Amino acid sequence: MEYLYYPDEKGNYNIPQNHKKHIVHGNKLLNSYYANFDESQISVNGKSFSEVCASNDKYKCISHIQRYLKGIYDFANHEGPKEMANFLTKYNEYRNELIAKGKEKFEDNEYNQIRKEYAEIIKKWNKE
Repeated sequence: MEYLYYPDEKGNYNIPQNHKKHIVHGNKLLNSYYANFDESQISVNGKSFSEVCASNDKYKCISHIQRYLKGIYDFANHEGPKEMANFLTKYNEYRNELIAKGKEKFEDNEYNQIRKEYAEIIKKWNKE
């Protein structure tokens, strides 16, 4: 199920609390022209989970990005998409660990390392 929320005449989004908790980029996401919420059911080890992704024209849902990458590496013999998918999974899990510890962002040195690793994957992928 997919939901699109637009601001009202005062510029406020009236997003239900069960969707608002999924917003990671705060005002950057909410200040855009629209906010998209995609709710999907997934099954893991026989248990059903509901996943909600918030996105707009700038901030994309990691689940959708992973799906696009899988479409590439399932049908093309390229390592770049697999490396990027692994990179995104690794840092999404790490981000979730930090959030669970009450941290709101990566340390500067961590962020710089993440950017460097990302750039290397893109550089190698461009050579494929």
